[in-house]
Amino acid sequence: MNAGPADAKELSSAAVRSPEGFSTGEPEVRYAVVGAAFGLLLIFLGRLIPWRILSWPIIGLGSLFVVVMTAYALLVLWKNMSIPLRSLSNRARGHIRKDPQLGTLTREMEGRYWVATRTRGAQTFRVVIAGDDEPTPELIAHARELIADFDTLERRVEDYLAREARAEEAGDSELASEIRALRVSAVILRSPDRPNHVVIDFAGPDEMKYWYCDYDDGEMGGLRFDT
Repeated sequence: MNAGPADAKELSSAAVRSPEGFSTGEPEVRYAVVGAAFGLLLIFLGRLIPWRILSWPIIGLGSLFVVVMTAYALLVLWKNMSIPLRSLSNRARGHIRKDPQLGTLTREMEGRYWVATRTRGAQTFRVVIAGDDEPTPELIAHARELIADFDTLERRVEDYLAREARAEEAGDSELASEIRALRVSAVILRSPDRPNHVVIDFAGPDEMKYWYCDYDDGEMGGLRFDT
């Protein structure tokens, strides 16, 4: 199994990843608080030293810790608080649509698509539909068909992943195990000229890999990943 081509990222969820995931790979707020507290400690200790040639560098370093860590903590808190505020803003500006089958669709203006979040048991996945002022009619119609018969889609996904895992077993058993652990994280419809073409995005045990495959007219193929 090889990594997918660079141009395939346009249809993978790596290209439509939500801002809620911004904290992935970034230090947590508590580490910033600890860093700021360490900076205050340095300032306190620096003030106890009678020799300025020693105290000033220590106080300066402590001040730097306090400023940088406090600024980072405030930035993280603001981003987390901005998520519900952005949702309210979207609703006020008409960037939210209610669909009887897909649920709430939220417009992502920069990526020119609409997103609905669906939950089945413990599994949560996103439905991504291309569109500007409104979701593309042909694509939203096909999305409704997929969600209405999602059990069938899930069975096809499971069968397809099982076949791909068996094909990899002899050459790379670790990769085969990773394929078996994949779960649907997004159903992406971004081709108005090919409304039956869907990209299915997967979440797996390796968070550094973005797995996805094509689902076109009932046939699955092209399982690959980006890093």
